[in-house]
Formats: sequence, structure tokens, C-alpha cells
Amino acid sequence: MTTQPEKDVAQGNGGSKPADRRRQPRFDVDVPVRLTSGSLSFAGLLCDICRDAAWVESDRLCAVGEPVAIVVELPGTGAR
Repeated sequence: MTTQPEKDVAQGNGGSKPADRRRQPRFDVDVPVRLTSGSLSFAGLLCDICRDAAWVESDRLCAVGEPVAIVVELPGTGAR
């Protein structure tokens, strides 16, 4: 389970909740993914997604701004 902070001090938005600032609806999902960053490839779990962003959990930390490719195999499609 992932928790989101109640406020984002870096953005200076006081106490508004992340859901209040979103421009697009987010959907909770539970889909295994494969992530690639540089020469490293590792597993992750897609937890929620919207048109503009995705929340992926993994055991590896990536730096802010680090390019990461995500391969998603959608359940029931048999394709990527």
C-alpha cells in the first residue's frame, strides 16, 4: 500500500491534498512491470496511473530526473 503526503511543502500549496491538485483522474491498479534504467533492468509494480503520470514501486531507487523505461504487460491482453 502506498500513502501520499497530506501536503507538499516544496510546491508551497499549504495543506491541499494531492487528489485536489490532480488534473486527471487516477486509477488504482496492481500490474507487474519491468523497468530499465541505463544498463539495469529490474521488476516493479504499477500501483496507480493517469493520463500524465504513473506510480511504480520497486526495490531500486531512481534519482529525480533519471530516465526510466517501463514495460507493461496488461492483464488479459497477451501483448505489451
